[in-house]
Amino acid sequence: MGKQIASVILAGGKGKRLGGVLKANLKIGRVSLLQRAKNSLSDSNGERIISTGSTSKEFFDLSPNWVAIKDLGSGEIEQKGPLAGIVAGVDYLVKNNTKSEFLMSLAVDSVLFPPEFYKLAFELLDKDIDVVIAKYEGQIYPTNALWRLSSIKDLPKRFDEVSKFGIKGLLKSLKAIEMEIKSDDGLDPSQNINDIYDIIACTKRLKS
Repeated sequence: MGKQIASVILAGGKGKRLGGVLKANLKIGRVSLLQRAKNSLSDSNGERIISTGSTSKEFFDLSPNWVAIKDLGSGEIEQKGPLAGIVAGVDYLVKNNTKSEFLMSLAVDSVLFPPEFYKLAFELLDKDIDVVIAKYEGQIYPTNALWRLSSIKDLPKRFDEVSKFGIKGLLKSLKAIEMEIKSDDGLDPSQNINDIYDIIACTKRLKS
């Protein structure tokens, strides 16, 4: 790609419908969701971040070159879903004087997300576009996206404003485009893991 690209895995989900399990450590096909997300972000050549929500980093498998950060705490940014994870990642990058120009974001439970999405998205991210969002048959997945950092570097300062409407509210203030994603089996590549039925479905897809 030729550009410096950071990445953030949004791994703060509590898995309430799965009995409170930490989704990042859940294994499907003997591979954790966190490791699968790392594999999908293999094109990242900048900072590699795991947003842990309010969970301590000690509960996460921190392989070399990955840093775990919590959502910003009380008085700054309260934990408010995946947008808080993206903002925490941006805040980390800005405070550490990043050289990265772009940020790849991915929900940790997007088990079958295609790594090539980001390469293709980068080709669409011209100077007039702020973010490219994954889309499948009319459903958008704004957690799975390629962001221009210069367009969102002020997010930590204006989080209270945009958090009222979540990620979709943020997108209304940006120049965003959607990119259709595909999978080998023709099913949703961004299928999330929310309950036992999702685990069964994803396990079958991986075996096939």
